[in-house]
Amino acid sequence: MTCKPLFAVLALLFSLGTAEARSANPKHLQAIEPPVEYRLATDVAVQGYNILYTLRAGKYFLRYQDRRGQYFTGEGECMHLDIRTPKTTGTNDWTCGIFVPKDPKRGASFFRIRPATPTHTEMGPVVNAIIRYGYGSFDWPDKAESMALREKLVPVQASASLVGPLRNQQAIDGCGFYIASESLGTGFIFQATLDESVAFMNIGGQDLRLHLGPESAEMPGDFPKVGNRWKAIWAGPGVLVEAEYAVTGTCPKECESCEETKIDVTFTVRNKDKTQLIQGKGSVGC
Repeated sequence: MTCKPLFAVLALLFSLGTAEARSANPKHLQAIEPPVEYRLATDVAVQGYNILYTLRAGKYFLRYQDRRGQYFTGEGECMHLDIRTPKTTGTNDWTCGIFVPKDPKRGASFFRIRPATPTHTEMGPVVNAIIRYGYGSFDWPDKAESMALREKLVPVQASASLVGPLRNQQAIDGCGFYIASESLGTGFIFQATLDESVAFMNIGGQDLRLHLGPESAEMPGDFPKVGNRWKAIWAGPGVLVEAEYAVTGTCPKECESCEETKIDVTFTVRNKDKTQLIQGKGSVGC
């Protein structure tokens, strides 16, 4: 059995209590121009409550963002539903998208892109106007999140890059350095412990453990202060990473609980075949 009617499937999801009371209208999101092409390398299946959702491999485009994260839209009917309940079985295919939260410790979630539906004359012009306003909105059918979905969604340009987002976004646990780069996609590209005893960076497709070289400079004595600059040299298997740090923001004096300093970082990453310059932003602290 294949379940195709829009409202029948949505009614089923809500009747099961699986639907998260969440929707986003792209009219209220910050558009990214031009959209950035990403690729989901393989199909990713996510088990919901009585429903198995499969996000199909292919192209996804980063089109919107807000304070919570980034929104990607897929091509065509990119999500397949396999519904299995004691009373109902069936399948469906939806136009879809992927949401990647800013919090790197959270997995990606998925949404349905609401299609246009016929006008319901019996509902009157006001109700129909409200329905039309929601066309194209993003609706979350389930609360499920998936780290595999987040990790397998990668920017196309990153395939030619020496450096990419860390595969393990929790390489460092607790206080430390956490640096990302918009040009390389979502997630941290560099993490280091607060005492700089160890760092991690994805170089050549692998998360490499780096150690601090003796040529590195110590943090300025008046750290943290806006304008502070210092340089670190990290070494790993067959690679050398130069990091030039600059403090761009400190905690407000009135905020006693704040323990985070904003920094910009310029990385120069070298291996035997290639050198890459990367601009990153992030924080050091807790």
